[in-house]
Amino acid sequence: MTDSERTQETGTREKNWYAVWIPRLAAAIVVVLAVGFGVTWVFESTTDFLLMLLVAVFLAFAMLPAVDGLSKRGWRRGAATGVVMALGAVIIAVFSFAMFNLLIGQINQLIDRLPDYVDTVTIWLRD
Repeated sequence: MTDSERTQETGTREKNWYAVWIPRLAAAIVVVLAVGFGVTWVFESTTDFLLMLLVAVFLAFAMLPAVDGLSKRGWRRGAATGVVMALGAVIIAVFSFAMFNLLIGQINQLIDRLPDYVDTVTIWLRD
């Protein structure tokens, strides 16, 4: 059966496969690109928030055993959480202070030995 016979039987001409699928393919590509750009924009806009949320989840999981241990000993859960958070803040402060003192000591030592280092580099370059 030829195209002209089909047209005479149905009264309309059938569309070829590409006439049907190319607009559908173009629409699907546009939708996929739009969704991809939208998801990218959302993640770029909320990266800081998502990072803070991730850190909060890890801190909560890290504090959970200590809070559970205190609450099993009769502490209220809010008070146990506050004590564990305060203890964590004290530990972070002590660690930061120790690192700061170590850094200052290393910088002072570098400044004291800087002339020797300059002499060593000068001799090395000359040779």
